[in-house]
Amino acid sequence: MDFADEWSNKKTEDRISELERFIRDPNAVSNPDYLRIVDAPDGWGVFASNGPNFKYAIFGRDSIVLADDLLPTHKQLVHDIILELAKLQGFNLNNDSEEEPGKIHHEFRSLKYDGVQIPEYSLGILRNLQRQWGNEGSDMMIYYGGYDATPLYVRLVCRYVNIHGVSILEETYKGRDNDTHKIRDSLRFAMGWISYKLNESSLGLIEYKRINPHGIENQAWKDSRTGYLHRDGSLPNFNMGVASIEIQGYTYDALLDSAKLIAENDEQAQYWRAMAAGISERVTNWFWMEDVGYFAQALDFNDNDEHRQIDSLTSNGALILNSQLIKNLAPEKRDMFVNKITEMISSKEFMTDAGIRSRALRHESIPGFIDYHGTYTVWHKETNEIAKGLRNHGRIELAENLESKLIDSVVKAGEFSEFTYVDSDNKVWYDKAEALHYFSLRSPGGNLPIPEPGQAWTISAVYRICLSGS
Repeated sequence: MDFADEWSNKKTEDRISELERFIRDPNAVSNPDYLRIVDAPDGWGVFASNGPNFKYAIFGRDSIVLADDLLPTHKQLVHDIILELAKLQGFNLNNDSEEEPGKIHHEFRSLKYDGVQIPEYSLGILRNLQRQWGNEGSDMMIYYGGYDATPLYVRLVCRYVNIHGVSILEETYKGRDNDTHKIRDSLRFAMGWISYKLNESSLGLIEYKRINPHGIENQAWKDSRTGYLHRDGSLPNFNMGVASIEIQGYTYDALLDSAKLIAENDEQAQYWRAMAAGISERVTNWFWMEDVGYFAQALDFNDNDEHRQIDSLTSNGALILNSQLIKNLAPEKRDMFVNKITEMISSKEFMTDAGIRSRALRHESIPGFIDYHGTYTVWHKETNEIAKGLRNHGRIELAENLESKLIDSVVKAGEFSEFTYVDSDNKVWYDKAEALHYFSLRSPGGNLPIPEPGQAWTISAVYRICLSGS
């Protein structure tokens, strides 16, 4: 019986104790310092990782994903994350930082935390990002180039209220406008941004498009340049909007949750529900690829301004399960989608001994090198999200299978890394040094992605899995 099997048979309290022992025990892991969620000082929330690149970075998306995992068990930490996201919420229009009113930030860095200056390497990253994204000459850098954090934030606060009560809605914070607001106000600011983006879109969807020419091109969770590719290997049309499927699911949830929780009147609630219904109809009609029985990763536009599917097969298509969009369909349609998605991700195209591939095996030749969100990478965060989506639809056995693979991969690797490399023959490269040597020979140009160690949302995924069977 392997570690994951032993763990799954333990009582909840014993599993948590075992996890904490595993994190602390120097003899159990290659580097125990990498295996902690690091709280940022002064209630800033959490740093994204313990690795060199993100150790002093506070990401909106990462913080929310982690908070969602820990929502039932770490009330104070989630509370602090919500307050910090509200404090950093966009208030102005700024083309350099891509700040917009109501928008939740993508990345925040500070010269000092709790009066202590960050190390030289991290300082160099901060200064370089300031040159690209603004705030030069300042002691901080804040960038808003992400479109999923805002609906995820709304959904997180609504879920927090469902579990821990409504009192947080009346808590106050000082925003970037230096005025005092309540968390309820912050939700309404976020919903204002969401509503504006939906009305602005010719598709009636949330479409990301960078404002700063030096900004991130793919402003979704797969934010590497080749994270989104057509089947022929071509990039999306970044000059027009790109509508990623999982962002539509998060937005659908945010609209319905807000209609229940913070709508000022019946008219506003109906307006948000109508928006959600429109998203549901467009996703099921426009993203579904009949030839493969699976959802497209996104929509973009061709040269004639016509929307088209970004049709390479990726794990994004399964992320739609982790929203209420599919669940709220008529039973026959709902079951068809769930069955088809389950069939696809269970196939050799995606399923590995470490979890779900980012891009299907049939697309291993694109983009022509080993990329961050490609065929050979299995992200623990995404495997966790898909497992949660399967649980959402009652597919418990497959969810547990994925969760067991995730834990087993982390334990064998000895650290909570961003992702694990898996070859086309399903060989999992648990040893990072061996993986980097092997795949560097197949990645011309020397730009092989190096997985960041001690990734916070990987650690939170394991904590969640310890509790999911209780």
